[in-house]
Amino acid sequence: MKCMKVMAIAAMLAFGTTAYTQSLGGLFSNRSHTGAGTVKQSDKEVLIEGAGNTRSITMDGGTLRVDGASNTITVKGFVSRILISGAGNRITADKVNSVSIQGASNNIHYRSSDNNGRPTVNIIGAGNSVQKLK
Repeated sequence: MKCMKVMAIAAMLAFGTTAYTQSLGGLFSNRSHTGAGTVKQSDKEVLIEGAGNTRSITMDGGTLRVDGASNTITVKGFVSRILISGAGNRITADKVNSVSIQGASNNIHYRSSDNNGRPTVNIIGAGNSVQKLK
């Protein structure tokens, strides 16, 4: 039985086809996930690393940091800061106050911000965008 669990975990990591629901408590809950990568939570920060992840999380303040490529992240609730390092990431957030991007072809969409309706934006790289959803 233990061997089967190890083989199943190895297959999930290798093929990136996991689908599960996880609640980490505290700052956020990870509602769904597909792809290969990791999620780490520390005091007031959620770190998502890897490539090809599709995740839906709920946050109540703090920082979302995404290091990787081709990730699609949906954030329900409020995230103080979004920090992106990588390429081809797609982030949608209900509410965000600050966005920093280093990389290429990253797209951030948001619904609202406490900063007169627009987050503070810092971008280094080509083809990145931060846009308000209508």
